[in-house]
Amino acid sequence: MNKTVNKRSIFRIFLQFFCFFAPLAQAAKLAIVIDDIGYRQKEDNAIYALPKEVSVAIIPVAPNATARAKQAFSQNRDILIHLPMQPKNSSLPIEREALLVGMNDEQVTRLIESARHKVPYAIGLNNHMGSRATTDKATMEQLMKTLAEEKLFFLDSKTA
Repeated sequence: MNKTVNKRSIFRIFLQFFCFFAPLAQAAKLAIVIDDIGYRQKEDNAIYALPKEVSVAIIPVAPNATARAKQAFSQNRDILIHLPMQPKNSSLPIEREALLVGMNDEQVTRLIESARHKVPYAIGLNNHMGSRATTDKATMEQLMKTLAEEKLFFLDSKTA
């Protein structure tokens, strides 16, 4: 009889433990974002053939940015703006319309508005290069303020 009681007790403890932690396990999610979209048609098409759960990050100044955003939207895919940002290495080439250290609020706002126009349906923004920009507190404060106003989230690609 003692073994039966112990098994029942262990089962009840396990059940309580499972009921407590199961909702937490279900809350976890994984996001896959493929960036640098908009320059290479063949590679972009291969990415758009992946399941719609794979999100895309589109460089606003890429020649196919708007077309790729519309294509992603038609597939019900999450879209991010892959914004060029000033790198630490000044010898690296960077696309035009990049976030630069020292930009004021108005310049950052115009930059984000332009990027949203070129990448419609975006729900967030992540950094392309950007190790200098993302480590500059004033630049990031201005960017976060603008993103909050635009209701966009920020995904750090951890370039620094």
